[in-house]
This record gives sequence, C-alpha cells and structure tokens, in this order.
Amino acid sequence: MSMNLPFRLNFLLWHFACVFAVAVSICLNATAYAQLREVESAPSQEKMEGLMQQAQQHYENGELGTAIETMQRLLTMQRRVAGGASVDTAQLLVMLSDLQRQNEDFAGAETSATEALQIIEPALGKNDWRTAETRLHLKDVQIYRELTPKQRESLKQAEELRQKQRKFEEAGDYLKAIDFGKKALEIERSILGLEHPQTAETMGSLSLSYSTIHDFQAAKPFAREALRIRELLFGDEHPEYADSLVAWATLATSRGDYQDAIKSLEKALEVYQQSFGEADLKVLQTLDDLAKNNASMGRFDEAVAHYDRALNIAERAVGKMAPAYQLMLNNLATVYSDQGHYQKAELVYKESLALIVQSQGKQSSSYTYCSNNLASHYQTMGAHQKARKLYEELLYLQEQAGGKSHPAYALTLSDLASLCSLEGDFEQAEALLRQALELFESRIGVQHPTYATCLGRLADLRLAQADFVDAGRLFQKALEVHKQSSGEGSLEYARSLNNLASFYSSMGDEAKAVGLYRQSNTIVRKIHGDEHPDSAISASNLALSLASMGETEKADATLQHALSVFKVNFGESHPKYIQALVSLGRLCLDAGKYEQAKTHLQHAHDLVLEVFGDENHEYLNVIRELAKLAFWTGDFETGQRLLRQAIETSTTISGEQHPQTFGLQSDLATLFYARKDFARAERLFRDSLHAARAGLDTAAMIQSERQQLAMAANIRVQLDTYLAMVVDAEQYQTRAFREVLRWKGATSVRQQQMRTVADDKELAPLFKKLQQTATRLASLSRIFPEPENQDSWKRQITELTAEKERLEAELSRQNATFRNAQDPVTLEDLLTAFPPDATLVDFVEYSRPNPDEVTNKDHRWVRSLVAFVIRKDQPIALFDLGPTAPVVKAIDTWRQSFGTSRDGIAAGQSLRKAIWQPLEKHLEETELVLVSVDGVLGRLPLQALPGKKPNTYLVEDHRLAFIPVPQLLPSLVAGQPPEPAANSLFVMGDVNYDADSNQAEKIASNSLSTAMVRGSDTYFSNLPGTVGEIATIQSVFSQQADASSADVMSLGQDEATEQAFREAASQYRTLHLATHGFFAAADKQSALASDAKRTGAQSVASERDQILRGFNPGLLSGLAFSGANRKPELDQDDGILTADEIAALRLDHVDLVVLSACETGLGEVAGGEGLLGVQRSFQVAGARSTVASLWQVGDVATKLLMERFYRNLWEKKMSKLDALREAQLHLLNHPEEVLGNEAFRGDRRVRPTKNKTQPNRLSPQFWAAFSLSGDWR
Repeated sequence: MSMNLPFRLNFLLWHFACVFAVAVSICLNATAYAQLREVESAPSQEKMEGLMQQAQQHYENGELGTAIETMQRLLTMQRRVAGGASVDTAQLLVMLSDLQRQNEDFAGAETSATEALQIIEPALGKNDWRTAETRLHLKDVQIYRELTPKQRESLKQAEELRQKQRKFEEAGDYLKAIDFGKKALEIERSILGLEHPQTAETMGSLSLSYSTIHDFQAAKPFAREALRIRELLFGDEHPEYADSLVAWATLATSRGDYQDAIKSLEKALEVYQQSFGEADLKVLQTLDDLAKNNASMGRFDEAVAHYDRALNIAERAVGKMAPAYQLMLNNLATVYSDQGHYQKAELVYKESLALIVQSQGKQSSSYTYCSNNLASHYQTMGAHQKARKLYEELLYLQEQAGGKSHPAYALTLSDLASLCSLEGDFEQAEALLRQALELFESRIGVQHPTYATCLGRLADLRLAQADFVDAGRLFQKALEVHKQSSGEGSLEYARSLNNLASFYSSMGDEAKAVGLYRQSNTIVRKIHGDEHPDSAISASNLALSLASMGETEKADATLQHALSVFKVNFGESHPKYIQALVSLGRLCLDAGKYEQAKTHLQHAHDLVLEVFGDENHEYLNVIRELAKLAFWTGDFETGQRLLRQAIETSTTISGEQHPQTFGLQSDLATLFYARKDFARAERLFRDSLHAARAGLDTAAMIQSERQQLAMAANIRVQLDTYLAMVVDAEQYQTRAFREVLRWKGATSVRQQQMRTVADDKELAPLFKKLQQTATRLASLSRIFPEPENQDSWKRQITELTAEKERLEAELSRQNATFRNAQDPVTLEDLLTAFPPDATLVDFVEYSRPNPDEVTNKDHRWVRSLVAFVIRKDQPIALFDLGPTAPVVKAIDTWRQSFGTSRDGIAAGQSLRKAIWQPLEKHLEETELVLVSVDGVLGRLPLQALPGKKPNTYLVEDHRLAFIPVPQLLPSLVAGQPPEPAANSLFVMGDVNYDADSNQAEKIASNSLSTAMVRGSDTYFSNLPGTVGEIATIQSVFSQQADASSADVMSLGQDEATEQAFREAASQYRTLHLATHGFFAAADKQSALASDAKRTGAQSVASERDQILRGFNPGLLSGLAFSGANRKPELDQDDGILTADEIAALRLDHVDLVVLSACETGLGEVAGGEGLLGVQRSFQVAGARSTVASLWQVGDVATKLLMERFYRNLWEKKMSKLDALREAQLHLLNHPEEVLGNEAFRGDRRVRPTKNKTQPNRLSPQFWAAFSLSGDWR
C-alpha cells in the first residue's frame, strides 16, 4: 500500500506523528489518511504504527541508535507493503537519514538521502516540490559532514534552544520564548548561513512570536526575510513558501491589514491545493484564516462561504470528531454572532462544544477557546448568568490544568471582570482585572495590545465609578501602548482613540471628543472604507458628539448612513443597529420631531425585548428615551412608569450608587416637578446633584480649566431644573442656595488653588513650563497664516493647546494642596465670614424649563435670572427675576447712551424694576451690599442703575462691593496677603507700542484717531494721556509717610515689555496698568481684525478667532505692552499679554490690580463662572482685588478718577471700595472737571452723551465704567 508521509518531518515533532492522528497533528495528506483508514485493521498497518511510536519514544529518550534500528525495521516493512520502492519509501529514507545525521553517521545519512532522491526524482520529476526538498536534505547532510565537532555541538545547542522556545510558547510566556529563539538564530546564522532552511524556519517562528505580542516592528523583518529565503530555496510553488505566506498573512492580520492578509492567504491556498490536494489540514486552516479576515472586513457572506467549504472538506476527510472540524464550526458561530444572528449562532456554538466534549473532553484547549466564545456571545445578548457560569467553569478548568500562569487564564479573568463591571460588581471586577494585568505583564509584557485592552477595561470600570482621575490616566496609558505596539494607523490605535474620546464626552468635553473621534474615524475608514461596520460604528460615535455640539443635520445624515450599513451587514437584531436606532430617536427628540422619534424608539424597544430581554443596558437606554418622549409629549403617566422601570433595571444591573441611576432619578425628579409633586422631586434632585457634583470634583483633579468648564456646563441642566422647581415651589430656598454655593465659581476656585504649586520645588518646573506654553500659544494665536499655511497653523495651535491642557491637568493631579483642598465652603462658613451689617446678593443665570412649551423644542428652555439674598440670622430669600432676554435688550439699550437718552433712561428704569427693586425691602437697613453677578449682568455697572430717589443712582444708596463668587468670601476676609514690602507700587504707562516694529507691516488702522481711547484695533496708538496719569499716581504714592522711591517701579516706552511685567508683577502690592486692552466678543468682529471692509488677511483673522474661541477664549482678550504693533513671531513676546498668560502668573502677594484700560472687565460668558477675560485671569492668578472697565474710557476721565481713587486710598486711608465710590461720586457731581477740560475737547473718539435730565451731573459714561471686584476693604 502507499503511505504519503510528510516531507521534512522534524523528529522533535514525532510525538505528533502517530499514524492514526497524523492527518490532524502533522498535516498528513488527508487522502493518505483516508487510505490508511481503509486498511487500518491490517496486521502490517498495526505493526507499522507501533514501530513509528517506538522510534518516537526512543528519540525522545535520547536513544538515537535504537531509534535508527527501529526506523530501519519500519523501512523494511514499508518496502514489503509497497512492493518495492515508492514515494513513501523515499520519505522514510529521509527520516532515517535525519536520524543518522544527528547520530553523526554522515556516510549512512548521505547514503539514505541519496537513495531517497534516486527514488523520488524519477517518480515525481525534477521540478516537484518533494524532489527539491529531498535534494535540500541531501545538501544539509553534506554540510553537516563538513562541520567541526564544535560547530555540530553548537547546532545541538541551537536545537535545544528551539525546544525551549516552543515550550515557553505553549506556556504562553512569549517573552522568554523570543529570547531563546533569538539565541538559536544567532548560532544558526553563524554556522549554516543566512540562506538556509533552518535559519528561515527560526526566523518564521520568531516572527509569529513577535506578532503574538504585537511587536510588529520586530516581527516584520523576520517574516519578510523568511519569505525571501524560502522563495529563493524552494521557489514560489512550494509548501514551505506557502507556510511563509501564511506567516506573513498572520502578521498583516495582527496589524489590521486584512486585504494584504487575504492576498497572501489566497496564494498560499493555491500552493497547498496543488501540493496536497483539497483534503488537507493546511488547506482547511487557510480557509479558516481567509474566513476570519473577510469577517474582519465585514464581508460576512464571503466568510460564511469559506467556512461552508472548509466544513464540507473536513467532514469528508477527517470527520466531525476531528478538532479541525469542531474549531471551524465554532468560528462559523462567531461570524453568525457578529452578524446579529444570535439564535443561529447559539445553536452552532452548542453543537461545536458538544462535539469537543465528546471527542476531546473539557480539559482540552479547544473547549477553553470555544467556551469563551460562547460566554462572550451570551454577554453580548445580555444573558449574564449564562455567561458568568461559563467563565467561572473555564477558570476552574484552567486552574485544574495548571494554567493559572497562562495568558489564556488572564484573558478569561479579564472577560469575567468585564461582565462583573456590567453587573455593577465593581469590587470583584477590579480584583479580577488586577490579577489579569499582573499575568499579562509577566507573560506578554506591558507593550502588548491585550495588556492595553485590559487597561482599557480597568479604565471603563473607573469611569463607571466616576473615578475620572484614574480613568483618564488608564485610557491615556492604553492609547500609548497601542501606539507603540500597533502603530498610529492601526485599528487598535483607532479603537483606543475612540475610547479616550468617549471618556472626554462623558465629562462633557465634546470639543475634545470630536477631535479624537474624527482622528479615529479617519484611520478606520482608511482601512475599511465607508461601508464597513467598523467605519459606521466610528462615524456613529462622532455623530453623537456632533449632535451634542448642535451640528444636528450632519449628525442625522451620519447616523442614517450608519443604520443602513448595520442593516446590510448585521440585520436588525444586532446591538449596533439597535443603538443607531436609539441614537436617531434621541436626535429626533432633541429636534422636536416626536413622531419620527417614536417610530425609531418603539422599533428599538421591540427589537431589544425580542433579542435581549428587559434586564440589560440596551433596554435601559431605549426606555429612558421613551420616557423622555412621553414627558415631552405630556404623557406623564407613561413617563413615570418607564422611569421607575428604568431605575429598577439600572439598580439591578449597576447598583443604586451608579451615576446612571442618579441620572435616571434626576429625570424622574423632573417629571415629579412637572406634576407639582415638589416634595418627591426635591429629594431626588438633591441626591442626583450631589452625585453629579462629586463626579465634577473628582474629575477636576485631572482636567484642564476648559475641561472643567465643559463638564460643568454639560450637567448644569440638573442644577438649573432644581432651581426652577424651587422657584415654583416657593420653598427649599436655603437648600437651593447651598447647592448654588457649591457650583458657582467652583472652577475659578480650583484654578486659584492649583496655582499654589509654584511654591512646591518639585512642581515649580512644571508650572514654569505651563507659563512658557501659554506664552508660545499666545504668540502663535496672533500670527496671520497664509492660506497655504492654514493647516500647519491649525495643527500647531491644536498641539500647543493640548500641551497647555495636559500641563494644567498634570498640575491639578500632582498638587497635594489642590487635591486636599476639596472641603467645600459651606453656608455656615459663609455666614461666619460675613462683615457686620452686610447683605449678600447672589445673582444666578440659569436655563429654566418652560412647562407651557415642553413640546416645543425652540421654547423648551428659557434663560432666566434669580437672586438670593443672604443675611445673618435671617432666612435666605430667593427672587425670581424672570427671563434674561428683556434684561439683555435693556442693557444693550442702556449702554448705547449710558442711560442718558430717552430710551436709555427707560432702559435703566426697566433694569432697576427687573433686577433690583424686588430685593430692596431686604436691603433697606443695609449699608454694605456684597454682590456676585452672573451671565448677562457682567456687562452692566449696577452702581449706575437709577436710585431710590428721582435723578439719583444706586451708588448713592449703597456701598456696593462686588465679589467674583460667594465661595471666595471666607478667603477674602481671612486676612491680607503676605507682603513682599510694607507698601509697593508697580505702574506702567506711556507704552511704545511700535517698539522694534516695521512700520510697513502695520495693519491699516481705522481712519479715526485712537490716540485718546484705551482699547482699539490691532494697531495700538500711543496714549499720551497716560504720561500724566502715571506721574500723578507716583506722586500721590510718594507723599505717603511710609513710602520710598525703592518701593516704586515705573515702566514706560520700550521698557514696558511683557517679560518685564512677568518678572516684576509678583513683587509689588499694587499694580497699575495704563494701557490698551482688548476683548474679541463673539458677536462682533475680532478686536484683532476690525476693519468693516474685511480684507483678505482680516477674513483669515476672523476664521482664526473662531478656531481659538472653541478651545482658547483666554487668547481673545488681553493687555497691550511695548511692541504690540510689531509682527508676531513664534516663541517671542509679541507685546500682547493674553488672559491665558495672565492666569499663568503667580500674583498671591498682589493686593490690588488696577486695569486702566478699556473692556478689561469683559470676556467670554461661562455660566456660574463669570466672564472669562482679563479681570478674572488676574483673580485666578491670585490677586485679591481688581479694578477693571466695562467700556472704552477717555484719558481725561480716567486720569481724574484714578488720581482721586489713589488719594482716597493712600492719603485718606479709605477702604478700596470707599475710595473708588467717593471718586465716582465726585466726578458724578462735578461734570465740569471732565467736560471742561481742554484735553477732553480734543478727544475725537469720545463722543460724550449729554445728561439732558440732569445737566449738573456727569454721565455714567465717565465714572461708572470701572468696578472693583474682590476684597473691598
């Protein structure tokens, strides 16, 4: 009979070479296996099997002589069975020759190899791959014969090293396996040379080991070189070459290049079929690999077709009891599961497991692999108990098999941890993940994607626990591992980017999330194209963030396309299709398209119940949106029922302390509020508010300022809805103020605390780097890039912004003072700090739900104002001041004439009636009124509102002291700042804005002179009026008894630079800056490009401002210093000190900053945080008090006001509040000092408004612009 034994059978693999299993274990030709089965009862066959096993055993025992004798007996029997020489005889001769070579019987080895070649070449021809392989074996024998004994001994050592390599690979310790393989390769290269089959074989094994740990950079050269050597030695029609093609395909698959993998596999399949015929295990394995790669590309039909073909071949060739058939059946089930064909998948999974149990038992690796797939399938379906049972069984079996140190055991731990996290069992989830990470680290290293995936799961767990600090760190670490191991163009890296984006999205930082989602989507689409499910998943995530930012049309189109892709590839029962339906429903809800929303959500609801049941996150998501739909369409009964059901489900799955559960409780509270059930609503609101605030406080420890603001804005709706309920309920005022106290200004307070790191020697360099980065970013922001450089400029802005935010977040994380300063200021702390006979008025702007327009998306929320009045030993009063829209309109009208025209007077009376009159009865006996404004009121000087009596102002009725936020009151009254000197003054004015500038490079200024106005366009004109202003201030200061010339620093002309200010500012108690200021408001052209005709360069500037506004509003306001008119250069001071740069200073020793410039009190509105501008930046930097302006101010009025202010402050020893108030009252009652001034009449830019009703009083235009904020004493 004929026995087609395999060529180049290495004796190290003889333990796989029993004839009865050879087809499965050593890739014996399946046709020969079938022939053997036909005669397997023959006595000669049984003897041959026995001799083969004996030879194997002798070889493993090191008994080479006995193994040779046994092989010779086997060969004799083969000759007799075959009736003479045959191809099978030649193959056994090659095996005998290899044994003789190892026994150093080179003459016998050469004789056996020569006889084999003489048999096989005539039988198969010179070009047959088996002839070529026999010829190579003969050449090997001749090479070994010529080696020295020392070289032969070295090759034996190399063989032992390869054995150890395989041993550690089987144990999952790939790092050690690689080490042994590299040592073996070094020996083989030095003795056998580079172009030798054994060298190529070792290179191939090293390539696979490196691929397993995802070190593709190391794997690729080995794989490429093995492929080249085998093609050179064997040609491209040889199975050895096909083996290298498969190894190359494995590498391509691992790095996500599925198309390249498929190309290599198709070529390998062709070679295998020509060499072995269709019924061969290598053919089956290649079909399996082709199916997996097609499935990864979303080509599920092609994948199923490959599996159908492979299973038909396997069933005919080896039967269903063969491991190959069972594993491919299980892989087919995975394809069905990925398609969303869950019932079909479950049936096929169970069939494959039943066959494995029957033929291999539960201790087999096949059972572990296939059970894990089924458990994952159950987890996807929401059948958590079934999944848990399988995972726990697998862990038990792996432990029994002694596999607790194998990566497969760690993988099962990680999978079970993921399930525990979904069920809300966070404690067990963390314990399992920690154990898994330790195993992965020791076995595959910390640069392996599987290790990174496990890190990502731990990050998800931290996020579920609202531990944003650790979550962010772990997400970043996982991303870095994927970047190093897989590369920035890989799917692993793209998925890690997606996870990080989801993290930022969960914190409300949609701007950051969108950038990361786009980056991820670009990578995925480049690999898969637009119609692949992975591309659709990535695009869907991007769409949701875009929708959160208001880009609903783009989001809707993206989700619609994703839905169609999911339907084509998965069908409607797949989770991704259902999730897309829910997202579309949510989008329609937000857009007020309730019928469309109902259609999408109800369909999703039905699918979830059909596929997953009612105890899973998919069901939770859809009923939450259905409850919202019911609420917004007025069906409160249905909404309440659904929300209670959702809370119950969330509690079961995630626990009652989970943020998701609190969010649902907030939804239910809103519903109770709508039904006027205030008692139940109030309790639920406060519980959810406390949970949300705890999350904010935790997240802040790793966030930049912008990210803190974004997260607070994202969940502010909870506080706003609670405030609306309290207003309507007309109770719970004290509780409401406690919540507002914690929220309002929280980010500003944290930023102040974070700046204290300058005192920490270890962290001071990090703070210095933050300052340098802020300066570089400011310089770059003012550069006008040419159109061809726009992309480069945007990229640099993005990179510097990211670096600035990273440094802020790192400082927050490391600063012990910041970490420990989390005890909030309480109402009791506030009242203890109250000055005698003072009253606090806290204005709060918020979005109020409109119960009458709940079904109208455009009117569902109304921006509104409330005011809290807080007095010692009195109940807290809350006043509903109504919508902000009429207030905004009145402020705009008032500012046009500063309340002196007919419309302006009416606007002033309207404002008084709206925002002050309701509070007056609580302020009648109060002299000192502490005021904290918010939102729109930041543009209005309250002291200029009409007073109680006709033709008076509020400044005449009360001492109005403005504080940034109530949280800061205790620290403001706690004491004076540490003083570097008893008293000291820094003044700056008479600045040369043209210093070192090229006149030809100036941007054309407005034709109207700017010489007398503080604040203007990009071109800053000189301010000659500031010469007298700073001279007067210095003179007033020097007249103090305790003053000396050493206590004053004055900078002007070319010396008034940014760098000089940065170096000196922290050393002085009072800073007076008489210079231009600017503020680029969102509703007007940028202060850096204001020509109404909008030249091309200025259009670029406008686009630039919009880019900056999203991430860096602090770059759009600032102060002008020497050289501000020169062309900006990167990494050079540009003469503009932005709000961001100011905030990065350390000014804790500064008691007072006077900003004698226009609009220094304005900035971007940030709800509950004031205006993000120059004044706030000085406060964040640590200055206790600031005086800033709300509009352009002329030199004359400024000089007179400031001179009197300082005389009051220094000579008369008044408090800062009284000093400024008296100066303002003086100008108010002595208009001739301003209007009759000769310098004033020459000021062409200042168009004074005449006070027609009060001709003997000065318009607020000249005295009310400046306001004091901070410590008023």
